[in-house]
Amino acid sequence: HAQTLTSSHSARSALPRTVLGVEGTQIPYVKHFVLSKSTQYRKLKTEWRQNVFLAKSRIQGLGLFAGRDLEKHTMVIEYIGELIRNEVANKREKLYEQQNRGIYMFR
Repeated sequence: HAQTLTSSHSARSALPRTVLGVEGTQIPYVKHFVLSKSTQYRKLKTEWRQNVFLAKSRIQGLGLFAGRDLEKHTMVIEYIGELIRNEVANKREKLYEQQNRGIYMFR
């Protein structure tokens, strides 16, 4: 005679989860989580072309724009440029302006 084990887990998961909201109202529970930095980096390396694109900026020259809706704190591109102090950045900006070169300083 065979026995079947059942779990109440499947019955529980079928029920919509709610949390108590403002003024005692019930609102649907949605789990929000942020991926680890290493997971974000792996996704970034494979999906960056869908995340961002270059286009003419209304501010100056070229700009980097979001190619789709991005969640807050999503890593969109890896910066691989040189890291310099503000004093060095200020000197280089003056030099680049004198040479009529593009200036791309991230502060």
